Amino acid sequence: MGCSRWTWINADYFFNLILQRPRAKTIGRVADLITGDVISVDFNPQNNDGIDHTMLVSKKANDGTIYLAYHTSNTLDKTFYELYNQSPGAKFYAWSLLPSYY
Repeated sequence: MGCSRWTWINADYFFNLILQRPRAKTIGRVADLITGDVISVDFNPQNNDGIDHTMLVSKKANDGTIYLAYHTSNTLDKTFYELYNQSPGAKFYAWSLLPSYY
């Protein structure tokens, strides 16, 4: 299967969909995310090529740690802290889907 699927290579389209239509609201702080919420990330905002990746909040621990799931290497429960520290200069966008879109 070595090729990327259209649905997996269009994080920027998804970002623009939820940005331009009332399907989600922005969350000011990642710490306020809950399970099922979405994080969009632009790993290199200086190149103006849009959003590079989308992740889902897979769980939130009692201590507030946010865990993420995403398709790269079938990742499950990587902490946001780990991702943030591995991505200097990246811009993160936190979203909560509106109840009518669950």
